[in-house]
Amino acid sequence: MGPYEQCAEALVECGYATIPIMPGSKAPGYCCAGLRVPLVGWQKRYLHGRQPNYMDHNLWGNGDSGIGVVGGKASHGMVAIDIDTDDITIKTAIVKVLPATPVKKVGAKGETAFYYGPDITASRSWNIDGKRVCDLIADGRQTVLPPTPHPNTGAPYRWVGDSLDIYDPDELPFLSADTIGNIDAVLIPLGWKPDPSPSRPGNGDASFDADADTPHRDLNNLALARLDCWVPRLGLYKCRPARGGYEAVAHWRESSSGRLLKARARNLSIVPKGIKDFGDGRNGGAGFTYTPLDLVMAANDCDLDTAFKFLSEHTGWAGERIELIEPEPQPSPESTPAVTAEPVSDSEKPSATDELEPYTRGVPGVVGEVIEWILATARRPNRVLALAAAIPLVGTLIGRRVAGPTRSATQPALRNMSALAPSCQPRHCAISSTAGRCRCAARMNSAPTSPSFMPRPHPGMSVKLPSSCARCGGYRFH
Repeated sequence: MGPYEQCAEALVECGYATIPIMPGSKAPGYCCAGLRVPLVGWQKRYLHGRQPNYMDHNLWGNGDSGIGVVGGKASHGMVAIDIDTDDITIKTAIVKVLPATPVKKVGAKGETAFYYGPDITASRSWNIDGKRVCDLIADGRQTVLPPTPHPNTGAPYRWVGDSLDIYDPDELPFLSADTIGNIDAVLIPLGWKPDPSPSRPGNGDASFDADADTPHRDLNNLALARLDCWVPRLGLYKCRPARGGYEAVAHWRESSSGRLLKARARNLSIVPKGIKDFGDGRNGGAGFTYTPLDLVMAANDCDLDTAFKFLSEHTGWAGERIELIEPEPQPSPESTPAVTAEPVSDSEKPSATDELEPYTRGVPGVVGEVIEWILATARRPNRVLALAAAIPLVGTLIGRRVAGPTRSATQPALRNMSALAPSCQPRHCAISSTAGRCRCAARMNSAPTSPSFMPRPHPGMSVKLPSSCARCGGYRFH
């Protein structure tokens, strides 16, 4: 029994958001079929305080997965101060300004203290001479818990005093937002230098040193030029293409007119010229502007490091320096002979799945749960294919449980679902995941047991189902 399977249930009952940790690391992930699978996009998973469901626990409890806990509102206000240094002077200075707490853990060095901080939302880090000395674990961050083995020493983390599962989040000692300022004050004499406070102007005046050639400025410029690469993946509420860009609802703020979220207009405009929330009452009612990095931090409630990584990965900025070069003027047709245009490669063409992806987010009910489960278990997640797999699965369950006066079930209308995708798209996970759930449908209480209710694999299916799934039927995929 691994640390996650051993400890997760008790922590969840107390109100904490648990997360699996890949063996031999501190990164979120789990073991599946002998492989270590990173938990992609875990910050989004916990953005609105979503607790892991039973399918998550069953999957994450496999193997020797370690256990961690997510800070901030995902864990109902639990925050942690991680002192990551053995320097006695620095450690003593920080401990003096922290309230006493009965819940601490230790690993290779330093210690982590747990508190209740409902007013603290932003995670923080403190570096001295280029070395990390302290972290504030709040929204968008997690910390590894005992008895997970430390990746460097191999020895398990251990509790100093009580374990976390003895207390509910609001039973931990209170940590006020003023304490963060106190940490700043005691670390300045020891060599910590505060970063310049970033303002939040518009895209015309980027938040991060607009007049300098900084990585933040370069990334913001590139992100504005490549909106299709990252905006659909933000999970913005009611997001849709519009006016050469996108429009959505700024779900992270309250409505200025008191409307419910589903009734709010799409006042957030995201176009290559800039990003503005016209429904925000700041700046005299003229709207509030964002840089791409600002938008990612606001939409996902994460820190700058996480937002930078998200944009750099999805825009192609990571790993290379991309220069934005103005297109050269094209010669007139009269001055040059006609030439045959080079064919556009498939990788440069817009994908149909990208256009449909915004409509796969926020799906209510069981269909939405199945989509998120498939994405969480897929090595190469694809939201559109996950939706195509979820619809016939739920349709089958409904058809097997609901019948009219003539005893005719509703299922036959949802026997087949076609999902068209290039050969490189990850279809296998969607197929095998839903087909593997056919056996669950056959065991549903009060459901007819005739196998004729189960959809059968289509003869023209291009991806072969596992043999265990072929016995109970599958779904039609191309």
